[in-house]
Amino acid sequence: MATINQVKQLAEADTPLLFFQCVLPSGDTEYWSTHALAFNGQPYSARVLEHNLFDLQLSADDAMDGISQLSLTLANADSALSELNAAIGFKGAQLTVYFAFADLQSLTITTESTVLFRGLAGDPDEIVEDTLKLSFKN
Repeated sequence: MATINQVKQLAEADTPLLFFQCVLPSGDTEYWSTHALAFNGQPYSARVLEHNLFDLQLSADDAMDGISQLSLTLANADSALSELNAAIGFKGAQLTVYFAFADLQSLTITTESTVLFRGLAGDPDEIVEDTLKLSFKN
């Protein structure tokens, strides 16, 4: 498996993806991404509509700018996240964000992964008919 640094140097690379692993206060874990894909043996659902992690700049030596707060907008048209919030709540949930490259044609991860962010959730910022917005602080 290639390293992230090796793939970043290629003229054409696979798709860069972020994987959001959220451990709820109950201990249950939710797995979200922008694409439905398996990562680290877990199926990730395609719920991520928007995030602010692309504000990070990865330098050539793999150092990254720090980020103290992550905003995340998740698809909630099926109200599954609203139900989770009512039953368990997101406040105190622990989020880990992984980065890796993937081949979307074959739905496979093609590089190692790295952790970009770890943080704790507050109460949802906004819940509307089709989205739920959360903020996480490291």
